[in-house]
Amino acid sequence: MIDLNLLVLEGTISSKFYVQTGVNEKGVSAINFNLTNSPSEDREFKYACVAWRTDPDKFISEVREGDFVRITGHLQQVITPIGDNKVTYLAKVCADKVEILSPMGKDV
Repeated sequence: MIDLNLLVLEGTISSKFYVQTGVNEKGVSAINFNLTNSPSEDREFKYACVAWRTDPDKFISEVREGDFVRITGHLQQVITPIGDNKVTYLAKVCADKVEILSPMGKDV
């Protein structure tokens, strides 16, 4: 069986960007942000996202808080110990591609 981990989300970038530089031995940067999806007036979902392997300056100059985007990527498991043998398991959205649907309509 093939382990398929593919994700497509559409929503609004709902936070400022937090850039981490040199997060691994190759000096790769990570751009962290939140995506909000509101399928109806009474429901709202928030996703913690990270964009790897991208130029932070280019990304930040083209994508802005409030833009409606489509993210293609995958889920990455994050394990956080919280003490006393308890652990929190989170799934973070790793954005391999961010396509701006409004207002500019450019791919990043």
